[in-house]
This record gives sequence, C-alpha cells and structure tokens, in this order.
Amino acid sequence: MNQSVPQPFPLRDAAGLLDPVWSRIRQEAEAAAAQEPELAGFLHAAVLQHESLESALASRVAARLDHADLPTALLRRSLERFLEEDPALREAVRSDIMAVVDRDPATSRALEPLLYYKGFHALTTHRMAHILWRQGRRDRRCGCSRAVPWCSRRTSTRRCGSAAASSSTTPRASWWARRR
Repeated sequence: MNQSVPQPFPLRDAAGLLDPVWSRIRQEAEAAAAQEPELAGFLHAAVLQHESLESALASRVAARLDHADLPTALLRRSLERFLEEDPALREAVRSDIMAVVDRDPATSRALEPLLYYKGFHALTTHRMAHILWRQGRRDRRCGCSRAVPWCSRRTSTRRCGSAAASSSTTPRASWWARRR
C-alpha cells in the first residue's frame, strides 16, 4: 500500500494570502533543526518563531544592521511595516529568494538566502531606503544607508553630507572626506 504523508497546509503571508515560499522555508528550517540539533535554537529564533516571511526577514535584517544609532527593535518594526504595507515589496522579496535558489548552483534551499546571504539582506535594505526616499524621509533613509556596512560610504557622504558618514576607516571614504 502506498501511503502518502499529508503535506501541511501552506502558510499565509502578512496579508493573509497563501504563501508557498514561506511554507517551503519553514519546512526546510524544521528539517535542518532535526538534522542539526545544535542549530535548532538559532533556526527557531530566526525562522520558526515567526508567523510570516515578512516578520522573519525583518528580524534577520534588523539583527544584521544593529547599530548604536539605529537599534534593532526600531529597524525591525520599520522593516515589518514596509513589508506589510507594500505588496510589491513582499512579492519582490519572494522573487529574490526564488531567483537565488533557481540561479545559484550552490544554493538548494530557500532558507539559505533568508539566513545567510548578505547580498539579499542588502537588497532588502536598499529597497526599504528607496521607499523612504520616495516618501521624502531623507534623514531616516540616510540613517539606514549608514547602518549597512556593505553599502558605499562615498554615496552616503555625497548625498547626505554628514560627517558621520565620512568618518569611516575605508580608504574610499577617507579619500572622499579629504576631498570635501
């Protein structure tokens, strides 16, 4: 007899829509936690305790961007709000995750970009900063740009004109600060 294992009902996203990407990520996290018990706490905190992909992504990106000037809690709330309010941004996040899985031969799980890929996190942060820019919230956008260590300090300094942005120890930022 062929007995099939019932598949869990797909989870819903922040807008209440069925979300196969989030369902897949949760299943992969559960499997990884079972296979690697040492990582179970991390996987629970980063993925399994969250109700939606938006919540998990906001928490993960905010933790990476933690900065004395922009605390994790503020960044997490801001990211969650942007992701919940903008259906195009929610769709872009899911498309980005699946694009990594489809195009990166080293990636076989949708869980990996969410947890580990700083390029994916930087892209999400850039999109958040772009929304702030479109809304005319320049100071908050510049603060987000400065909190991202892999973003160009030169761009932040030139556009924001802040001494804080030019105080970086990178050669490019130092050159730009002397040029001003």
